[in-house]
Amino acid sequence: MPSETATVGFKTRLHLNNKQVSAFETWSRARRRSFNFALNLCEVYLERIKITGEKNKLITEINQFDKHFNASKYSLGGVKKGKGGGLIGTGINSWIREQNVPSTACQMAIKYDLKNAWSRCFKKSGKQPRYQGRGRRDSFTLSSADLKPQFVNGTRLTLPKSLGAATLGDAIPYSEYKLGNTTFSRDGDKWYVSFTLTVPADQYYKQLANRERIVGIDGAVAKTR
Repeated sequence: MPSETATVGFKTRLHLNNKQVSAFETWSRARRRSFNFALNLCEVYLERIKITGEKNKLITEINQFDKHFNASKYSLGGVKKGKGGGLIGTGINSWIREQNVPSTACQMAIKYDLKNAWSRCFKKSGKQPRYQGRGRRDSFTLSSADLKPQFVNGTRLTLPKSLGAATLGDAIPYSEYKLGNTTFSRDGDKWYVSFTLTVPADQYYKQLANRERIVGIDGAVAKTR
């Protein structure tokens, strides 16, 4: 019988060099571009089906919008082959391939962030998603297809696309875990990384108990470095 697990988040400071910061800014811009590209297709789709009122079908269509965005990264007239057949490249977003942006940074923005935003909207637990401008906080999410578990070693994080290693403010406090999606975000001039982890339940409760004991003894507020 499989042991119980818990899904937890762990966020800490990420120390980057200038080259890495520049790449992260580009990847964040690509994420916004993919989100806005797919959102525009969503609005066109909703306008087209206004007569039938079958808005919920939009959720399943978003995967197709992701494929169209993927094709837009290829040169005009080029054929991007995929599982559902070929798509003709438009070249509109060719800079994303030229800048070597991880594919899941854009894919997660469409198939996860945008899809969840529309789901909340249809359930009336959130507003209709809006276009994201440059003024919003830089961030992007990578799946384990781009950021593999072996890239994390203590306070050393090896970044994809040959960007080298960055330093974590704190090491992940679990000896055993499965790495899920990882989100990078900027607050002011500082970058942070948020790991989604699946850990054995006993490790989670042990870590929780240790944290509560520490807070109970000295009343300090823990801060990431």
